[in-house]
Amino acid sequence: MPIPHNPDEIIAVVDNNDIMIDKLPRKIVHDRWLLHRETALLIVNFQNEILIQKRADNKKFSVSVEGHFPFDSNYSDAIVREAKEELGLYISKNELKEICKLKIRSVNNNYRFVKFFEIKKDVDLSSLDYDKWEVDSVYFFSKEELVEIMEKSPEKVTKGLRVILKEYL
Repeated sequence: MPIPHNPDEIIAVVDNNDIMIDKLPRKIVHDRWLLHRETALLIVNFQNEILIQKRADNKKFSVSVEGHFPFDSNYSDAIVREAKEELGLYISKNELKEICKLKIRSVNNNYRFVKFFEIKKDVDLSSLDYDKWEVDSVYFFSKEELVEIMEKSPEKVTKGLRVILKEYL
């Protein structure tokens, strides 16, 4: 099984103002709990349902698309690339609406700024060519269904999804 996340990818280490102060391999950044950058996307269809992926690695529900990105990239370029890599979905930066940028610390040595975007788009789930090493499956959920999942089974939801849904809903 290949490693879906390249531990040697060089990513930006940032200060509390999200200014790059260093660049190091992702594994070192995580091992040292260094603050870095990630980007995430919520895809919302015209029925106002949110596309949610179940991650292949931890089997938890997560945002539509998310990921680290190289130090010389930016949040919006990175989410366009991640959508193609994870879901086989082509999107344009012009379609993106920035929701917020949050600082999140997770239990798995992941301390990061995440810039969240939204895109309004009807997506046929059966047409997605998602990366089976990263994404187990994809679903559309109503906001009410997501609230119910988070209340009844919070262990099935990533921290990033819980945090953004509190902001978004």
